[in-house]
Amino acid sequence: MKDTGMRPNPLDKPGYRLEINEAFDSSTLNTDLWLPYSLPHWSSRTRSATQYLLEDSTLVLYIDNNSQP
Repeated sequence: MKDTGMRPNPLDKPGYRLEINEAFDSSTLNTDLWLPYSLPHWSSRTRSATQYLLEDSTLVLYIDNNSQP
């Protein structure tokens, strides 16, 4: 990925307790935290399946001309 110069927020912040730290470091999406569908209640899960890539600890979502409504 291109370096945009933006840095991630620090994990430790005064007055806050971290509940989940999803770093997207695995090769698959953690379906305990994320749904691999985009608005499945408007369509079927097959038609609303998201196209994504986990790259450099980042979740990249794709919407293209072949994406179903």
